[in-house]
Amino acid sequence: MILKSVVKKFIERERRDFRVYKDFSDAKLLRRRDRLPVRPPIWNKLQRHQKVCLLIGAETKRFLFFNDTGTGKTLLCIALARYFQKAGIAARMLVLVPNRSNRDEWELEIQKHSPRTPYLIMRGGSAAKWEKLANTDAVLVVDTYMGIVRMLCTKKPGKGRKKKKMRLVPNRTLVNKFVKQFGGAFMDESTWVKNKKRLPFRICRQIAKRAEIMFGLAAVPFGRDPSDMWAQAFLIDRGYTLGENMALFRAAFCKENATPWATTYAFDKKKKGELNRILANVSIRYDADSSDLPKARDIPVLCRLPEDAEAYYERAKEAIIRARGDYTEMKNAFMRMRQISSGFVGYRDDESGTRAQFEFPTNPKLDALIAKIESVDPRHKIIVYHDFIYSADMITRELKALKIGHARLDGATKDTKAVRNMFNTDPRCRVLLLVNSMGIGLNLQAARYGMYYEAPVPVITRYQTRKRIERQFSEHKSVFFYDFIMRGTVDERILQFHKEGRDLFESIVHAKGSRREALVA
Repeated sequence: MILKSVVKKFIERERRDFRVYKDFSDAKLLRRRDRLPVRPPIWNKLQRHQKVCLLIGAETKRFLFFNDTGTGKTLLCIALARYFQKAGIAARMLVLVPNRSNRDEWELEIQKHSPRTPYLIMRGGSAAKWEKLANTDAVLVVDTYMGIVRMLCTKKPGKGRKKKKMRLVPNRTLVNKFVKQFGGAFMDESTWVKNKKRLPFRICRQIAKRAEIMFGLAAVPFGRDPSDMWAQAFLIDRGYTLGENMALFRAAFCKENATPWATTYAFDKKKKGELNRILANVSIRYDADSSDLPKARDIPVLCRLPEDAEAYYERAKEAIIRARGDYTEMKNAFMRMRQISSGFVGYRDDESGTRAQFEFPTNPKLDALIAKIESVDPRHKIIVYHDFIYSADMITRELKALKIGHARLDGATKDTKAVRNMFNTDPRCRVLLLVNSMGIGLNLQAARYGMYYEAPVPVITRYQTRKRIERQFSEHKSVFFYDFIMRGTVDERILQFHKEGRDLFESIVHAKGSRREALVA
């Protein structure tokens, strides 16, 4: 238990409110710029909101930019890196991104906005990356979170029941050697470090301890649980804003719920205003200009489970009830329910030991998706979002039969850049099958239609995938999003989760109705 007096002292801790920077006149912004040790190199390329963020970043050296997709966070990072290099504060900055495809996006953005800036895109195995790092003069070094994790960890046997399974453990020597190469880091899509127990957070914590400069960037910093922001803020200011540990954050902002299986915490919605005010000490939010966004229309397509699939679904529901308290069993049953809704069931073949799938003879959801794709004008491009690889296999089979040009972008894609370029530029490639987890940070605004064969469970992923199409300066005046939903299944509940999470995000990060509209904490 944390004493109420400790929580009160934490809440009343002196903090700044960086939201006031939004109200600065252009003349005041110029005066603040002229106070900096050196003039920012690409100041004139920046829009007003980017200039505000650059000034905050230059003055604080550690901050969170929760700016919307399409507001130019990448250009902001390039400008900050150039500024710190020119000021002699940091000769090199590390950029961490979620996926390999995001590395390609960063390369394109650097070439577009600052072609003379030396950069290094880290590709290949760990040994090759170490060699490249030792022989580069790059100002920006870009790699994925897991790419850096593999570089800085060694494999060791697991503990307890997992002794036979090897696990990655941070190597102090490698971490120290790596961190010395950088003056700071940009954590793109900083929700990747939201779990303090996972390796991306642990590695970034070591970087944050030694680096003078540390920035986090995210369009949506949390889904349905605002406590996801604690780890992101901790890496910036070591807990000054949201608490030195998660226990203090929960004592201040959450309700405790004790059950026979575990103690859980739920955000206290009465504390939304308080959290909004406190977050202003370490973060700021800018929305995409609604006038630059295409008009978006959401269309649900309802289907009904066939009788054979319904029987399987009922057994999966019973399995969840029986597994109450067993997280692994509940998770497996939930995944099975989602698969059934999509028209198949995955299982392990007893004879071969390999994974296999049983596909239901009737699949209304797949039929509805293919019918909708066929109905779209061939001039317009479509992204089909999915979670399961076998779902993409089924859709691919149907598209091939209809001779509809398509491509796939998932973990097995070797050249993500080539696939993305083909979809954006080749008129014969009408459909892109995109696994939800890779729908982050990609520019796919060539598409006019987004079709969710399987909606992603995380609220953040839903927002990010949507923003691949609903982007500023789109070539389309209107865009369309279809959700293919099996009635009476988890499909409906997942969409409800998305709405609840988005509503909470709006009230905390945007603070609608407060003294400033659309201001983040």
